[in-house]
Amino acid sequence: MSQLTVRKTQIHSWHELVVEAESVSHILLPEDTEYYLVSLLSRYTDQPEFINNVMADLFLRLDGMKKAEKHVCLRDIGDQCLLFAGLFPEYASKRLVSDDYFPGLGKAAYDRLSLEVSLYLELVQYFESMLRILRTFRQLSGCEENELVNNEACWVNIELRRGSHCVIH
Repeated sequence: MSQLTVRKTQIHSWHELVVEAESVSHILLPEDTEYYLVSLLSRYTDQPEFINNVMADLFLRLDGMKKAEKHVCLRDIGDQCLLFAGLFPEYASKRLVSDDYFPGLGKAAYDRLSLEVSLYLELVQYFESMLRILRTFRQLSGCEENELVNNEACWVNIELRRGSHCVIH
């Protein structure tokens, strides 16, 4: 008799890891915030090049953008700052900015969006909790907290750990 291999969706795999990191870090995010974090991770799964973005440049380009473009740009700034601060905390020193630069900029971007969409206010309120969950991811994936690692290599380690959840027998 042959085994049936079931592949979980990418969203489901990320959700399992977020729930595991919540458990390890003793944090319980509100459902909407948890779903947003899972969706964010899924959106950036195949985009390790986001590491090369300069957040200040994105913020400066907001002037002159149409409302919809501005919304997407602010969302991307908030999301990428959350990823930088949570998964790659050493990145601030590599960019010669303070440790609170990415969290501050990310929260500011989400705060501007909260005027239009209430979910973003919740993201501002739970930003630090999401950071702790992402830092727990990093630890669970074998990326050392104080070690200057190749950021893409750390992202790949996280991806490989996520991938290990994808197949069940």
